[in-house]
Amino acid sequence: MKHFLVIATLLLSGSAFAQTEVSVYGSDKSQREGITYFLPKNKLTITVEATKTTYVPGEYCKYAEQFLRLMNIAPEPKVTWTLNKVATQYEAIPDSSKSFYIKVDEKSSAPRVQLTQDGILCAVNDQVILEEQSTPTPVAPVKKKNLRPQDFFTEEIVQASSSMTTAKLIAAEIMQIRDKRNDLTRGELDNMPSDGVGMQLMLNQLNEQEEALLSVFQGTTETESHTFTFSLIPTKPVQEQVLFRFSSKLGVVGADDLSGAPVYYSLESQHTVADKTPVTPEEIKRAEKLAEKNAKRAMKGEPFLQEGVVYNVPERCTFRIYTSKKTLFTDDYKLAQLGNTEVLLNDLFNKKTTFHVTFSPLDGSILKVRNE
Repeated sequence: MKHFLVIATLLLSGSAFAQTEVSVYGSDKSQREGITYFLPKNKLTITVEATKTTYVPGEYCKYAEQFLRLMNIAPEPKVTWTLNKVATQYEAIPDSSKSFYIKVDEKSSAPRVQLTQDGILCAVNDQVILEEQSTPTPVAPVKKKNLRPQDFFTEEIVQASSSMTTAKLIAAEIMQIRDKRNDLTRGELDNMPSDGVGMQLMLNQLNEQEEALLSVFQGTTETESHTFTFSLIPTKPVQEQVLFRFSSKLGVVGADDLSGAPVYYSLESQHTVADKTPVTPEEIKRAEKLAEKNAKRAMKGEPFLQEGVVYNVPERCTFRIYTSKKTLFTDDYKLAQLGNTEVLLNDLFNKKTTFHVTFSPLDGSILKVRNE
């Protein structure tokens, strides 16, 4: 995810946050001048890499055993899919349900607030250097050069009157190529190349000719790499949810397509976030006072007031992708939307010292707090 810096600074007299008001962002007319920020929520993008293999039987496959002793050559075309790799990218997007507005009193100063281009809070009275995260560009698979067997047909092969005769003549040509290659490697070939480079070039040409002619018996096999992506924005822990289905004949299909076997995902909470219900007498008193203020504000149609700058306390979760036989991917993530929120109380900014706070633009948690 590419981050850009947006730094909003309002400089007036007074101590930082002395009269700063933080409220839930809404359509209130008073929220005209100030700073609006979002907390992030997390999205998981799953990338699935699969290979499609297409087999086309050779035109003369039925003569493969008779003329070249090639056994078990399939006479029917076939497409098979193989599931190679599953990976997950973890990123932040603005959470519209966690949008807040910082209003500054005329006699106070707002802190310097750093946001991403998407408006996600990064720092207060500080600055975070955001690394640019680039998504790797998928490399297109290199396709093997398809050689036409007809390019190596002799005049006799072209003029053959029946398919059996044609197959017999092609088989004889293959045997001649092999004999010539053996003579070359033994140094017994007439007109031997003068150096190793010339010898290797001749070997490559003979191998190509043999491969092309063999294809009329063995058939051809082509492989293609395919990438599929799925996005999840988790809202709660889940168990054994179908992400997609996979078929060895059809590849990656939808979760509701019963032609494929299910590939599941689960999201298990590690219960690292404590309940934020007020417990101590001080917390209870502060919560009651805030509730009183907000009851009055609600009667006036004013937005819900916060006690200070709101930040995320993300929940750590284990994300797993698996089939009935094996695990394809597993990792731990801190998911903002599965945790809760806390506030940096305005009291912290009423002192003569200035507090500097940096937040994770990925999950909205506090990274560092320092004061001067």
